Amino acid sequence: MSELGILAARFELLQPRFGPGLERCLPLVADLTRASSGPVVELGCGTGSLLAALRARVGDRPRLTGVEADPVLLLLAREVHAVNVIEADFRDTAWLAASRPRVVVAVRALHYPGRDEVADLYRRLAERLPGGATLINADRFGPTVPDRQALAGWQQWWSDARREPRLADAFARRGAEALGAGNAMTIEDHRESLLAAGFGRVAAHHVDPVRGDAVLAATLV
Repeated sequence: MSELGILAARFELLQPRFGPGLERCLPLVADLTRASSGPVVELGCGTGSLLAALRARVGDRPRLTGVEADPVLLLLAREVHAVNVIEADFRDTAWLAASRPRVVVAVRALHYPGRDEVADLYRRLAERLPGGATLINADRFGPTVPDRQALAGWQQWWSDARREPRLADAFARRGAEALGAGNAMTIEDHRESLLAAGFGRVAAHHVDPVRGDAVLAATLV
C-alpha cells in the first residue's frame, strides 16, 4: 500500500469515533442506489471510502460523486480511491447543477454546520431534487458528538499527513479548520427540519439510543 493509501486507511479508522461506521449505512445506500438507478452524491465525502465501497457493491453504472471542501481529503479521495469529487462546500448547493442526484448521502457531515445552515440545506435540497429522491443522514445525534480535536489520533494524523510531500500543495491551499462545537441536533430536530423543508417521509434506521447513532432516510414525495 502506498503512503497515501496508508494515510487514507488511518483516517478512515478514526471515523467511527464520530458516529456510525460505514457498515451501518452502506446496505441502505446500496439498496436505494439500485432501486433509483440514478446518480448518488455524498456530502463531505472525506477520503471517498463510502463511495469506493458503494462502487464495489453496485458497479460503475450509477454516477457516484463526492463533494468535499478540504483539499487534502479531496486529493486522497482521488488518488487512493479514484472517485469523482467536486471541490466545494456542500452548503453551497451549486454542485446540484452538475450532479442531479437521486440519492444524497451525508455520513457524519451534518453535526457541525449550524442549525440554520442545516435547515437551509434541507430546504434547497427539497426544492431542487426530483420527486422520489432520498436524503440519507448517518450521524451521531444530540449533544453526544465528540470534540474531534480532543480525540486521540486526530491531531497526530494531521501532523503525519503534513509531512507527506505529495500533500504539500493541498495543505498550502487548506484553510484553518473551524468546525465549532457541533449543533447538538437530535433525531427529532432533524426530522422536524426535514418535514418543514418539504420532505414527505422521514424514517430512522439502526438507532443506538446509548451512543446517539442513527441513519435517517428522508424521501421527497
